[in-house]
Amino acid sequence: MTALLMSIQAGLAVTLFAYLLGRSRPVALLAGAIVLGGWWLALPTVALWHPGMLLALMVVAIAGNVGLIIHEGGGRRRGDRLRSLATYGLCLAVIGIPPATTWSLFHGQSYQGLLAVEEAEFEPSAVLLDQSQARLVDQGLADRAAQELIGNQRGLGSQARVGTMSIQEVDGRLWWVGALEHRGPIKYLLNTTTPGYVMVSASDYSDRRIILDRPIRYGAEGFYLNGNVRRHLYNNGYWTVGLMDPTFEIDDAGTPHWVVTRYRNMVGFSGAMATGTLIVNATTGEISEHGLEDTPAWVDRIQPEALVRERLGDWGRLVHGFWNAHFAQRDVITPSPGMRLVYTADGRAAWYTGLQSAGGSDEGTMGFALIDSRTGEATFYRRAGVTESAAAAVIEGQVQEMRYSATDPIPYVVHGVPTFIAALKDSAGNPQGVGMVAYDDRTRVGTGGSLRTALRRYTASLDAGRGALALDARAERIRFTGTVERAALEQIDGRGLLYLTIDAVPGRYFTAQAEGEPAALLTRVGDQVAIEVLQGDLPIIPVIAFENLSLSGGTHDGADTIEPSGP
Repeated sequence: MTALLMSIQAGLAVTLFAYLLGRSRPVALLAGAIVLGGWWLALPTVALWHPGMLLALMVVAIAGNVGLIIHEGGGRRRGDRLRSLATYGLCLAVIGIPPATTWSLFHGQSYQGLLAVEEAEFEPSAVLLDQSQARLVDQGLADRAAQELIGNQRGLGSQARVGTMSIQEVDGRLWWVGALEHRGPIKYLLNTTTPGYVMVSASDYSDRRIILDRPIRYGAEGFYLNGNVRRHLYNNGYWTVGLMDPTFEIDDAGTPHWVVTRYRNMVGFSGAMATGTLIVNATTGEISEHGLEDTPAWVDRIQPEALVRERLGDWGRLVHGFWNAHFAQRDVITPSPGMRLVYTADGRAAWYTGLQSAGGSDEGTMGFALIDSRTGEATFYRRAGVTESAAAAVIEGQVQEMRYSATDPIPYVVHGVPTFIAALKDSAGNPQGVGMVAYDDRTRVGTGGSLRTALRRYTASLDAGRGALALDARAERIRFTGTVERAALEQIDGRGLLYLTIDAVPGRYFTAQAEGEPAALLTRVGDQVAIEVLQGDLPIIPVIAFENLSLSGGTHDGADTIEPSGP
């Protein structure tokens, strides 16, 4: 009822002020009705810094002016002059306050300083996950899988549909999760709740689940009246708090929730910054309030994508103020199109985007930014590479005869090399394979019908270009010496690749470039070898330096052997 009462109060207040200014009952009543209806529908935040307050004042000013015109009837009457001045003053205030308090022309440095960005060295092992968590199912594929699940349930498809699906980590795995929502107001009034939600694995299109024993009573789209999560919060006293981006997430027990970001405008009527969350139990409606630090660990995102992109854009664009951003553009940095949610080596979610110099190539970046999706902490890594769109184009070029399209590439670290990985889809939207391309060398690319095949081809491409590829200098190099237990040669896209195992590192497979390397081509079981690899925890590890000690006359004394870090 709070929303309705607030709407009535706002409508009455506007009616009163419009009448006092304009002395026209019909115009004042019309203005009040407009504000009452608009307030009930839009649920504006009741705060001086919120644009909704300006809109209400604007309605009063317009109504006052119209009322004065009607009331004067072509001639000014005694007492109208003061009301006329007040009305015009209100109009000037409505027009003048926003630019004075909000426009970046006057507040460029304030906007630029909202997001504190730290510049750091890029260390692959500490930044992004390896390809074992590769996201091979994009949102489009997840939506398709969810619709198939709904269609398999008798009678469900006519009553409900899947809402916007969001990526999140559940029990150590990445899933697309979406609530079931009503198919229109009539279905909502008849059913009130939907039976549950849908989960689709982010790495395996065939792994999908529909949970029908977790009723959803509150939601965003497809939920109306008091079942709308935003109206539910408004009715429970959160009408003075800025709220945005209700996101559906489940906790570790599978309980459905809506995570709503609380924010405050820091520069006049703009410059929104996240201050915490409201978590709404989607079944019971129970509300819990949290700050940035004490939001439960299962919540993957507090910082909305649109907010992060706006703040990062201000940071790079307004580095030397408003005029420089629009004319000289000295030191101006802009985010590349698109922003992806990735997961760092410690399992934390972060927004990723490439960063480009203003006026530079659309296909190259000067580095990239990672913004923690919970705390908002931002880090800028300077490392030249290709943009996400350029990476997708390179992968598509490898399969152009098939006319496959690449999904949004996601950055990972593969064999110590920053790598974009994307799924390949045919014209009907069916998954057909995987593509990989090095972040800083578009000639190092591999595609295949599966992740394993694509990885083998990509590994061969990396091995062929180890001399030219910019491996990260901080990645730890490990040397092993031992006896070859198994060895085999394979031709991949015209390149010879030696697979081998050594007794010093049981359970691991190594690959060495054999093309133009006689020592690798002549290696046999029982030979003594010395190899160098980059630190990692992969079952198949590419060799960056290879020596056959049996052929070169070296000996195997084990003195330079380093024990592997993993099993």
